[in-house]
Amino acid sequence: MAKTRATNSITPGGARLLNEVRQAQASPTGDDRPFAIMRYEKLKTTAEIAGSAAHMRRSIETPNADPERTGQNLILIGTEDPRADTMQLVPKVGERDKAGKLRRRVNSVLAVEVLMTTSPSWWATASEEDRAEWVRRSHEWLVAEWGADNIAHLELHVDETTPHITGLVVPLDEKGHLNARAWIG
Repeated sequence: MAKTRATNSITPGGARLLNEVRQAQASPTGDDRPFAIMRYEKLKTTAEIAGSAAHMRRSIETPNADPERTGQNLILIGTEDPRADTMQLVPKVGERDKAGKLRRRVNSVLAVEVLMTTSPSWWATASEEDRAEWVRRSHEWLVAEWGADNIAHLELHVDETTPHITGLVVPLDEKGHLNARAWIG
């Protein structure tokens, strides 16, 4: 039986997605229906951001990726350098807002790595239009959930057994402070 791990979000969009994910899960009876997975990973250091970026761009060994298909991966938001895309949005150490409050605390989450995927069986049988629709809707949901200005990098990976969308989001709240808790606790 396939299992789905979903991360709760406090926003209405997150609740809708969580319900859709629960509905798409494989049933307890063990049937083989398609499923969806969404994962968030909090990144608190520049080294974690650099590691995530290196994996995304395949500049480090990625045993589960097919090198012959890596050229088919597609950047949806950002440039060839996810680390630079992300660090461009992260407030500098000691940077303060107009009221004098720090925009980046010592223990701040600098970025959130996002992973959205479908079941391999769905992808294998989906039409090109259905796949494109899944990418479009996933992209639109992330923009609506996090805000277009907070998404530093987003790309579609088709060089693995299960194609997926992965990216880096900088959790800046309406005051411009790093605040991952506003989205994912």
